Amino acid sequence: GGWERVADLGWDATSWTDSGLTPNHRYAYSVASWNSTGESSRASCGTVRTTPSAPTDVTASRVSDSTQKVTWSLGENAAATWESVEVQRSADGGAWESLATLPAATTNYSDASTEADHAYAYRIRSSNSGGSSGWAESGTVWTTPCAPSKVTAAATGASSVSVSVTGASSIAEAFDVERRVGSSGTWGDATRVASLPATMPSGAGENYYRVRAVRGSLLSAWTVSAAVTTVAQPKAPTLTGVGARYATGSSATIGWRPNHPDGSAQVAAQVEATGPDGKA
Repeated sequence: GGWERVADLGWDATSWTDSGLTPNHRYAYSVASWNSTGESSRASCGTVRTTPSAPTDVTASRVSDSTQKVTWSLGENAAATWESVEVQRSADGGAWESLATLPAATTNYSDASTEADHAYAYRIRSSNSGGSSGWAESGTVWTTPCAPSKVTAAATGASSVSVSVTGASSIAEAFDVERRVGSSGTWGDATRVASLPATMPSGAGENYYRVRAVRGSLLSAWTVSAAVTTVAQPKAPTLTGVGARYATGSSATIGWRPNHPDGSAQVAAQVEATGPDGKA
């Protein structure tokens, strides 16, 4: 802006304190001596800046698992008061670390040092010789969650299995679980659960389960369990080949079909015959 006269001092004064300053401004000073015959030329005292304004509209957006982009807007009067911009990052809610100090007019930064299975937040501040603004923070951006290191399926009943994992992603907000019957069967539709362990249905034969971690639209790879076979209490068998009557002294052949609801093979059977005298 234009020059304004702010003080008249005694002839022997060699300093003056300006106590009328406000934040977010740049001030320039010059000094001249004078007497009744006129005023000398002016000597420039240079420029000082007061605490700058903070950046606004800080946003973090995902580019890939290895790169995130941070953008912001210049604060009020930035052209006059900003000398540099500092970018800091927090991973998984931990301590803030400085990533870069950038020129004052910069409004974006690409962080190419991120990794999968993390949550990142960023904050920005402006600085000058008079100090630094407050921090302006972004929201959180997530990378792809890691797959579980192991999936365990354990039978809990005739037709149910409990599915659990180890090595679950700390940033997962849900898990998808799918079931397949047989080593070459087709995976069924995914069931999304908020947490594990989860109870899943089982069927006849060997059952396999696979789990992946979910964070928004980001999905980990699948991890598959070992096979699990549920064994239920058998139902009564269906008899075959039984005649209405047999000749005295002849033999009778009794047949049956096992009726196991879980489809497992018969491992033993008991046969009991009752004679005409009613004795077994």
